[in-house]
Amino acid sequence: MMNKTAYEELKQKLKYHMNRYYNEDEPEISDYEYDRLMVQLKEAEKEHPEWVDKDSPTQVIGENVVDEKFAASTPRGSKRTSGVVVSHDVPMLSIQDVFTKEDVLRWVHEVRSRHPDVKFSVEQKIDGLSMSIRYDKGKIVLAETRGDGLLGEDVTLNALAIPDVLQDLGPAGKNDAGLLLPLEIRGEVYMTLEAFEKTNERQELEGKKIFANPRNCAAGTLKQLD
Repeated sequence: MMNKTAYEELKQKLKYHMNRYYNEDEPEISDYEYDRLMVQLKEAEKEHPEWVDKDSPTQVIGENVVDEKFAASTPRGSKRTSGVVVSHDVPMLSIQDVFTKEDVLRWVHEVRSRHPDVKFSVEQKIDGLSMSIRYDKGKIVLAETRGDGLLGEDVTLNALAIPDVLQDLGPAGKNDAGLLLPLEIRGEVYMTLEAFEKTNERQELEGKKIFANPRNCAAGTLKQLD
Protein backbone atom coordinates (compact mmCIF):
# COMPACT_ATOMS: atom_id res chain seq x y z
CA MET A 1 0.00 0.00 0.00
CA MET A 2 1.14 3.52 -0.74
CA ASN A 3 -0.12 6.79 0.71
CA LYS A 4 -0.69 9.94 -1.35
CA THR A 5 2.51 11.61 -0.19
CA ALA A 6 4.65 8.64 -1.23
CA TYR A 7 2.75 8.51 -4.52
CA GLU A 8 3.53 12.15 -5.31
CA GLU A 9 7.18 11.63 -4.41
CA LEU A 10 7.34 8.61 -6.72
CA LYS A 11 5.77 10.66 -9.52
CA GLN A 12 8.41 13.36 -9.18
CA LYS A 13 11.19 10.78 -9.03
CA LEU A 14 9.98 9.14 -12.22
CA LYS A 15 9.56 12.49 -13.99
CA TYR A 16 13.15 13.35 -13.08
CA HIS A 17 14.46 10.09 -14.50
CA MET A 18 12.25 10.41 -17.59
CA ASN A 19 13.83 13.79 -18.25
CA ARG A 20 17.33 12.37 -17.79
CA TYR A 21 16.54 9.56 -20.22
CA TYR A 22 14.41 11.20 -22.92
CA ASN A 23 15.66 14.79 -22.95
CA GLU A 24 19.22 14.73 -21.69
CA ASP A 25 20.20 11.21 -22.82
CA GLU A 26 22.06 10.75 -19.53
CA PRO A 27 20.13 8.16 -17.49
CA GLU A 28 21.23 7.76 -13.88
CA ILE A 29 19.54 4.41 -13.24
CA SER A 30 19.26 1.18 -15.23
CA ASP A 31 16.26 0.35 -17.41
CA TYR A 32 15.34 -2.36 -14.92
CA GLU A 33 15.31 0.06 -11.98
CA TYR A 34 13.27 2.57 -14.00
CA ASP A 35 10.77 -0.08 -15.05
CA ARG A 36 10.32 -1.24 -11.45
CA LEU A 37 9.55 2.32 -10.36
CA MET A 38 6.98 2.61 -13.14
CA VAL A 39 5.36 -0.65 -12.06
CA GLN A 40 5.06 0.69 -8.50
CA LEU A 41 3.37 3.81 -9.83
CA LYS A 42 0.95 1.83 -11.98
CA GLU A 43 0.04 -0.42 -9.05
CA ALA A 44 -0.61 2.61 -6.83
CA GLU A 45 -2.83 4.17 -9.51
CA LYS A 46 -4.70 0.92 -9.94
CA GLU A 47 -5.52 0.95 -6.23
CA HIS A 48 -6.30 4.69 -6.25
CA PRO A 49 -7.55 5.75 -9.70
CA GLU A 50 -8.73 9.03 -8.20
CA TRP A 51 -5.07 10.06 -7.84
CA VAL A 52 -4.37 9.88 -11.57
CA ASP A 53 -4.14 13.09 -13.58
CA LYS A 54 -2.59 14.10 -16.90
CA ASP A 55 0.63 15.01 -15.08
CA SER A 56 1.32 11.37 -14.19
CA PRO A 57 4.23 9.64 -15.99
CA THR A 58 1.82 6.81 -16.82
CA GLN A 59 -0.23 9.17 -18.97
CA VAL A 60 2.59 10.15 -21.31
CA ILE A 61 5.08 8.22 -23.45
CA GLY A 62 7.98 10.43 -22.47
CA GLU A 63 8.61 13.95 -21.34
CA ASN A 64 7.58 16.60 -23.87
CA VAL A 65 10.92 17.67 -25.26
CA VAL A 66 9.76 20.68 -27.23
CA ASP A 67 7.86 23.88 -26.89
CA GLU A 68 4.33 23.36 -28.20
CA LYS A 69 4.31 26.67 -30.12
CA PHE A 70 7.55 25.72 -31.84
CA ALA A 71 6.21 22.27 -32.68
CA ALA A 72 3.05 23.77 -34.14
CA SER A 73 5.14 25.95 -36.42
CA THR A 74 6.76 22.90 -38.02
CA PRO A 75 4.12 21.38 -40.30
CA ARG A 76 4.49 17.96 -41.88
CA GLY A 77 6.06 18.02 -45.28
CA SER A 78 7.89 21.29 -44.66
CA LYS A 79 11.57 21.72 -45.43
CA ARG A 80 13.52 20.29 -42.50
CA THR A 81 16.97 20.77 -41.04
CA SER A 82 18.77 18.94 -38.25
CA GLY A 83 17.30 19.66 -34.82
CA VAL A 84 13.86 20.65 -36.09
CA VAL A 85 10.89 19.10 -34.31
CA VAL A 86 8.57 16.98 -36.45
CA SER A 87 5.49 14.93 -35.67
CA HIS A 88 5.13 11.16 -36.03
CA ASP A 89 2.48 10.05 -38.51
CA VAL A 90 1.83 7.13 -36.14
CA PRO A 91 2.79 7.53 -32.44
CA MET A 92 5.87 5.60 -31.35
CA LEU A 93 4.40 3.77 -28.37
CA SER A 94 6.33 1.94 -25.69
CA ILE A 95 6.17 -1.81 -25.16
CA GLN A 96 4.78 -3.13 -21.89
CA ASP A 97 7.44 -4.58 -19.61
CA VAL A 98 7.29 -7.98 -17.95
CA PHE A 99 9.50 -9.24 -15.15
CA THR A 100 8.56 -12.89 -14.58
CA LYS A 101 8.27 -16.08 -16.60
CA GLU A 102 4.60 -16.23 -15.65
CA ASP A 103 4.00 -12.80 -17.21
CA VAL A 104 5.59 -13.93 -20.46
CA LEU A 105 3.60 -17.18 -20.59
CA ARG A 106 0.38 -15.31 -19.85
CA TRP A 107 1.06 -12.99 -22.76
CA VAL A 108 1.94 -15.87 -25.10
CA HIS A 109 -1.28 -17.66 -24.17
CA GLU A 110 -3.32 -14.52 -24.80
CA VAL A 111 -1.75 -13.97 -28.22
CA ARG A 112 -2.18 -17.61 -29.24
CA SER A 113 -5.82 -17.59 -28.18
CA ARG A 114 -6.39 -14.87 -30.77
CA HIS A 115 -3.89 -16.03 -33.39
CA PRO A 116 -3.37 -19.82 -33.12
CA ASP A 117 -0.83 -19.95 -35.97
CA VAL A 118 1.37 -17.16 -34.65
CA LYS A 119 5.14 -17.65 -34.61
CA PHE A 120 7.55 -15.90 -32.28
CA SER A 121 11.13 -14.75 -32.72
CA VAL A 122 13.34 -13.81 -29.77
CA GLU A 123 16.35 -11.54 -29.80
CA GLN A 124 18.53 -9.80 -27.24
CA LYS A 125 17.37 -6.41 -26.04
CA ILE A 126 19.52 -3.61 -27.38
CA ASP A 127 19.47 -0.44 -25.31
CA GLY A 128 19.68 2.20 -27.99
CA LEU A 129 17.91 5.31 -29.17
CA SER A 130 14.60 4.65 -30.92
CA MET A 131 14.37 6.07 -34.43
CA SER A 132 11.90 5.93 -37.29
CA ILE A 133 12.85 6.31 -40.95
CA ARG A 134 10.36 7.22 -43.66
CA TYR A 135 10.82 6.41 -47.32
CA ASP A 136 8.80 7.71 -50.24
CA LYS A 137 9.22 6.19 -53.71
CA GLY A 138 12.16 4.24 -52.33
CA LYS A 139 14.11 7.29 -51.14
CA ILE A 140 14.61 8.45 -47.58
CA VAL A 141 12.64 11.57 -46.71
CA LEU A 142 12.92 11.70 -42.91
CA ALA A 143 14.68 10.09 -39.97
CA GLU A 144 13.42 11.18 -36.57
CA THR A 145 13.97 10.29 -32.94
CA ARG A 146 11.18 8.94 -30.78
CA GLY A 147 11.00 12.07 -28.63
CA ASP A 148 7.84 11.95 -26.58
CA GLY A 149 6.22 9.46 -28.94
CA LEU A 150 4.19 12.14 -30.70
CA LEU A 151 6.92 14.63 -31.56
CA GLY A 152 10.50 13.76 -32.43
CA GLU A 153 13.64 15.47 -33.69
CA ASP A 154 14.74 15.46 -37.32
CA VAL A 155 18.10 13.63 -37.50
CA THR A 156 18.01 12.72 -41.20
CA LEU A 157 21.46 14.04 -42.11
CA ASN A 158 23.18 12.34 -39.20
CA ALA A 159 21.24 9.10 -39.72
CA LEU A 160 22.63 8.87 -43.25
CA ALA A 161 26.10 8.55 -41.72
CA ILE A 162 25.05 5.17 -40.29
CA PRO A 163 26.12 2.42 -42.75
CA ASP A 164 22.92 0.40 -42.23
CA VAL A 165 20.68 3.35 -43.14
CA LEU A 166 20.05 3.40 -46.89
CA GLN A 167 19.37 6.61 -48.75
CA ASP A 168 17.76 4.67 -51.60
CA LEU A 169 16.10 1.28 -51.07
CA GLY A 170 16.40 0.34 -54.73
CA PRO A 171 14.57 -2.86 -55.79
CA ALA A 172 14.19 -3.87 -52.11
CA GLY A 173 11.70 -1.03 -51.67
CA LYS A 174 9.21 -2.47 -54.13
CA ASN A 175 6.21 -4.58 -53.14
CA ASP A 176 5.04 -7.76 -54.91
CA ALA A 177 3.40 -5.65 -57.59
CA GLY A 178 6.65 -3.82 -58.27
CA LEU A 179 5.40 -0.55 -56.79
CA LEU A 180 7.39 1.81 -54.58
CA LEU A 181 4.96 2.60 -51.77
CA PRO A 182 5.54 4.86 -48.73
CA LEU A 183 7.37 2.90 -46.03
CA GLU A 184 8.32 3.55 -42.41
CA ILE A 185 11.01 1.55 -40.63
CA ARG A 186 11.55 1.67 -36.87
CA GLY A 187 14.48 0.42 -34.86
CA GLU A 188 17.23 1.19 -32.37
CA VAL A 189 20.35 3.24 -32.99
CA TYR A 190 23.11 1.74 -30.87
CA MET A 191 26.88 1.69 -30.49
CA THR A 192 29.14 -1.29 -29.85
CA LEU A 193 31.25 -1.32 -26.70
CA GLU A 194 34.41 -1.15 -28.80
CA ALA A 195 33.23 1.95 -30.67
CA PHE A 196 32.02 3.48 -27.39
CA GLU A 197 35.42 3.03 -25.73
CA LYS A 198 37.26 4.49 -28.74
CA THR A 199 34.91 7.47 -28.83
CA ASN A 200 35.45 8.18 -25.14
CA GLU A 201 39.22 7.91 -25.59
CA ARG A 202 39.04 10.53 -28.35
CA GLN A 203 36.75 12.74 -26.25
CA GLU A 204 39.18 12.59 -23.33
CA LEU A 205 42.20 13.38 -25.52
CA GLU A 206 40.38 16.41 -26.92
CA GLY A 207 39.40 17.58 -23.46
CA LYS A 208 35.73 17.00 -24.10
CA LYS A 209 33.05 15.45 -21.90
CA ILE A 210 33.07 11.66 -21.94
CA PHE A 211 29.85 9.72 -22.39
CA ALA A 212 28.31 7.75 -19.53
CA ASN A 213 27.33 4.68 -21.56
CA PRO A 214 26.95 3.46 -25.18
CA ARG A 215 23.32 4.61 -25.42
CA ASN A 216 24.23 8.08 -24.22
CA CYS A 217 27.04 8.16 -26.77
CA ALA A 218 24.84 6.97 -29.65
CA ALA A 219 22.16 9.52 -28.79
CA GLY A 220 24.64 12.37 -28.51
CA THR A 221 26.27 11.46 -31.81
CA LEU A 222 22.94 11.19 -33.61
CA LYS A 223 21.69 14.55 -32.34
CA GLN A 224 24.85 16.62 -32.75
CA LEU A 225 24.44 19.55 -35.14
CA ASP A 226 28.06 19.88 -36.29
